[in-house]
Amino acid sequence: MENNPWYKTDIETILFLSALISGPLASLVRLSICEMIRLNFLSSTRVAPIKLNGQNYIFVYDENGNMTSGYDFTDPANVASRTIAYNADNLPTEIQYTKGTSVTTTFAYDGDGARTKKVTGGVTTLYIGAHQERELPAGVVTNYIFAGNQRIAKKVDSVRHYFHQDHLGSATQTSDSNGDAAETTEYLPFGAMREHSGTVVSNYKFTDQELDQSTGLYNYDARLYDPLIGRFISADTVVPDWYNPQALNRYSYSLLSKIN
Repeated sequence: MENNPWYKTDIETILFLSALISGPLASLVRLSICEMIRLNFLSSTRVAPIKLNGQNYIFVYDENGNMTSGYDFTDPANVASRTIAYNADNLPTEIQYTKGTSVTTTFAYDGDGARTKKVTGGVTTLYIGAHQERELPAGVVTNYIFAGNQRIAKKVDSVRHYFHQDHLGSATQTSDSNGDAAETTEYLPFGAMREHSGTVVSNYKFTDQELDQSTGLYNYDARLYDPLIGRFISADTVVPDWYNPQALNRYSYSLLSKIN
């Protein structure tokens, strides 16, 4: 950001030029200025090339600021690649994940942009709101129990597991109906797993978001998130505070705060 020529002058430029411009073309000129600044910030805050083990990994974006090609560094000795396609609403519709072999995951959404279906490896998961998932063709039905907005348990047939969460809502431990630990997870500041033990009981982990095992990305509804690089793969549609420099980075997680 410090090398960005617009970093300290974008707001002042808009205000200064807006005061000078009048007449029927004023609105068009202002929109052009804002679009120029928007594109400048998008390009300057995207993931820069990462050099690992002597190789450069370059991330590619489309004109809307969506990552179309990237990498998963979960296993530094065997880096995986992702190729991502989007719909007109800038929501991912297909991700091809390659690590030796390729796995393709497709997604479908409702009219509000919420995920309704995921298909990967011949398995289809249907999402009935936040409270139920149906897996086909096996016919497995998973029900989730909430206390307000907090996920506290999951139930498959007569088998129950309970979520134990930290201050961020991340599932640090999942216990069975006897109170014994079934799965334990510790996280790095931006959500990557530091330690994991036990069997995978649930994919709802960091901040209670769903980890797509087939892509290595978290589903934050409007956008997907890569915990290894601490960035979303698409830009936020809203800049919440133009006067906060961190808010101008529309890919960052929680204003780059490690405790939120």
